[in-house]
Amino acid sequence: MPVVFLGIVEYKGVSKKSGNPYQMMELHFADFATNTKRSDLGFAQGLVGKTMAISPEAIDKFKDLPHLTAVNLEFEADPDRDYQTTRVCGYNLPPKPVAAKQA
Repeated sequence: MPVVFLGIVEYKGVSKKSGNPYQMMELHFADFATNTKRSDLGFAQGLVGKTMAISPEAIDKFKDLPHLTAVNLEFEADPDRDYQTTRVCGYNLPPKPVAAKQA
């Protein structure tokens, strides 16, 4: 299902608790508000902003992609989280709709 690409953010620094350095990268995108697994959804309309971890190797794939482009995201298991979650590893463009012929 296509989502709307918004941007990528990188966070890096040193943890105050452990003193260890960290680096996190997130992809920001807009998705349909009704695209949820929550069972308590009462009302949803329009688009909502969402974030997901992105592979550092995937950053270059997005660098020339204009913001607000509809894309299908590609995923892989995240080795930084013991392969228990997924992260974005790329995208492909959805097919363009075929215009209806006029009579």
